[in-house]
Amino acid sequence: MISSNPVSELSTNLSPVSELAINLDRNGGDALHRQIETSIRQRIRSGALPAGVALPPTRALAAELGVTRGVVVEAYAQLVAEGYLTSRNCGYPQVASAPAAAPPPAALSPTPPTSVSATSTAAGRWSFGRRSPPT
Repeated sequence: MISSNPVSELSTNLSPVSELAINLDRNGGDALHRQIETSIRQRIRSGALPAGVALPPTRALAAELGVTRGVVVEAYAQLVAEGYLTSRNCGYPQVASAPAAAPPPAALSPTPPTSVSATSTAAGRWSFGRRSPPT
């Protein structure tokens, strides 16, 4: 019988903190989380962090860098929002399989606003309706 051990599989695919090569400038103008984001983003773009590689846990990276866990959480969250990382519940963030790309121009245009109307009836009840803008 062949058994799969997810912990051992994850540990072989887990990027060590030293592989991220993050150097923080505490006297610089950039916030610490921005410096972490920039460093990880550059490593992903250069191919040093290939798709599917799991990043270190936030606590481990925070301890190694001497920052609070919240700083690392914020950096990871921004990279997830940009599409560089994927995140799952109860799992380490992983480098996304597809490189992050700029959204198409159509996605940047705002959706047309809708208006909501409310009218009162003689019985004191309210009626709500939604109208689309004229085209």
